[in-house]
Amino acid sequence: MESVRIDEDLALPPNELQQGRQEVVVYPASSSLVDRSGSLTPAPFHQQLLDKVRTSEIIIRPTKRGYYFGESVEVELRGLDGGKLGNERFAVGTSPGSGFAGQVYQAIPERGVFFDASQATQEKRPVALKVLRPRSKWKEAFRDILFKLSYQTSFAPRLREEALRSGLIWQELLRTAAGIELGTDSVIAKPFGYYWDDEVSSFVEIHEWVKGRGPRYEADDQIITRWMGKTKEPLNDEIARKRKFMGDLVKLCHEIGAIGLALQYEWYTFVSQANILTRNEQPDGFSEFVAVDCRPGLAVPFFLPLSPVHAKIILHGLNRGVFAHFDEVDFDKLDTYLATHVNEFKYADGLIQRLKEDDEQYRSGLPNLWHVRTQFLRDENLRQTVQEESIREWQRLGKVSVEEAEKLRGGSRRYAPYFILDNVPLIGQPLFRLLGNEEYRRHIARILRNPAYLKEVIEVQKASDILEWNDGQRITTERATVLVRSTPRYLLEKSILGWQPKSIHRLATDAQACRKLVDHLVINPIRLCVNRRYREAWLLDIIEQQAEKGVVATEQVETLREQVGEARMQGFMRDLGVAAGLETASKLLYVALVAYGLSAKDFLPLAVALLGPISPSGIARAAYVLAQLARNLPHIVKNKDRKLLLTRALGTISAPWRVVGNAFAPLEMFAYYNDMSLLLCDYYVSKMVNAIPVFGGEGKLLEHWVFQASYNLPISAKRAVSEIISNKR
Repeated sequence: MESVRIDEDLALPPNELQQGRQEVVVYPASSSLVDRSGSLTPAPFHQQLLDKVRTSEIIIRPTKRGYYFGESVEVELRGLDGGKLGNERFAVGTSPGSGFAGQVYQAIPERGVFFDASQATQEKRPVALKVLRPRSKWKEAFRDILFKLSYQTSFAPRLREEALRSGLIWQELLRTAAGIELGTDSVIAKPFGYYWDDEVSSFVEIHEWVKGRGPRYEADDQIITRWMGKTKEPLNDEIARKRKFMGDLVKLCHEIGAIGLALQYEWYTFVSQANILTRNEQPDGFSEFVAVDCRPGLAVPFFLPLSPVHAKIILHGLNRGVFAHFDEVDFDKLDTYLATHVNEFKYADGLIQRLKEDDEQYRSGLPNLWHVRTQFLRDENLRQTVQEESIREWQRLGKVSVEEAEKLRGGSRRYAPYFILDNVPLIGQPLFRLLGNEEYRRHIARILRNPAYLKEVIEVQKASDILEWNDGQRITTERATVLVRSTPRYLLEKSILGWQPKSIHRLATDAQACRKLVDHLVINPIRLCVNRRYREAWLLDIIEQQAEKGVVATEQVETLREQVGEARMQGFMRDLGVAAGLETASKLLYVALVAYGLSAKDFLPLAVALLGPISPSGIARAAYVLAQLARNLPHIVKNKDRKLLLTRALGTISAPWRVVGNAFAPLEMFAYYNDMSLLLCDYYVSKMVNAIPVFGGEGKLLEHWVFQASYNLPISAKRAVSEIISNKR
């Protein structure tokens, strides 16, 4: 069955959605906070929950998955070379998102520690904090599983200082090389340093904050004529320039030996486009594009190619006897490049030496059984190195206590069983922690024996969960305050809804979300059918959004606005409302078929409705279009209106089929309003594509391909046909 996605934009008219979007703003930690759902949250409320977790005297405290909006974070900073920079306090602002490598936050340094000389001219400017732990649990699990399959340990940059520092130094070297080869080092976000945060159990990188955006798409009606060789005019839209820029970065990465880093900018990984932003402003000396993500997120074992680029790398690796790929480097290439640019890299002599030492220590500490194989059993030095790094990692994650870590370093035979448990799915991790950490065992024992301690553990976990739920928009701030006051309600909600998808949790606890869902599924489609003002506002806002995205040329916008009020366009909008309403009605039919299947033990009707090429809503859509055709038939015959006949024919052909059937209204529209129908088609198909895990998302290659197929290809075909007809004349 199709899943329903609930978010804060749900069921609002597009013009309200646009007004609801906010620029990234950092608020001081002492101010009132506007949470991610848009409601006002007094800072003391969040601070009280944070203090409850931080000051609790329970033995094992819950860890955070990230930072909270408005939170103050006090840390000890280190530079790229590992040296101490001083103590700093950050006021954490909004987060632009989370990838597989980690999650990024805008933050203000409040104590004025200088990361580099350029900061002396502008104190307290925003920086980017990158916590090397994804906010999403499934992203973290997917990333860590791939790394374990590749190297038999946890994601190294999150926990191993040498791995983290190596990546930052490579970023700095790439920045310098870009200044040489591309004319400006502004194409790479500047790395400042890092710190370890016990509360999130992760290293955190500090980078330059870049004010940027995703790509703007531009109409291109010469795709087919370009393929046919009838025009030599080169394509110079933003996407074409971005692709060339990314190709230059890939070439530069290979030239300096940053082989693994090059994957961050390979076009056909499908997701690398999101690693590059277009600057909102482009001062003199600054590039149009800037690479803001220089940390690979996913390791690739030889049996799991994630994209065509990864498949190519895997094949080359197998030829060289390499079975896992992540952040490969080639120091011979680096040394060759440095030898030809001595003066430019003179400042980095110490960093380069540190890089080579860190890289050796980091890689020698990975089990990497695909590579070392039986050497792990034969080489005592290798085993000791891997063992020491593994113990440090386990200790950071609380899997073993300080005392147990010392016993393991002293030659305890429990290392091998622990190593096996660490790589056993599901039961391995909790059992490992129970056996390896006496503090955890003491914690469990006190829970079982001491009711007062159990109550305190529940209260601390409640504070942690409510913070997480509220920050992740699972519950409203109002609901959070109710749960804070009632432990039984919290326990009931955690057991029934805490493990459910976010949308289900929100629907079950927020009446406003339910109303928005009803509006989205029922009321708004009816409004599209009966309310002309709503239809016009709805369509005008889509035009504005698509114009901002770059889909609509500036000179087309006024024409499209004028078309909105035409009577025939209003009819097509009613058709779109009918399509949305029928889709909602079909969901109710699915519920009825489930009930029938459970009562009669006959699930065949449900299977046919779910899996057949023609859905129940498709049958209703086809009936609606045929009724429209019958109503228009006298007019078509009398006036020989071939265009209207084509319109209804396109709707009749497309309406019954699953997936594409809801596009029957834009297809009908195509005969009369080419540009508007293509614009709507791209709008809806892009929304569906962006919901696809991993490869879907704004600015990624899949979204661009959809735009090309749903908009540029049809207008190119229209132009090519027009040129052929005019040439024949």
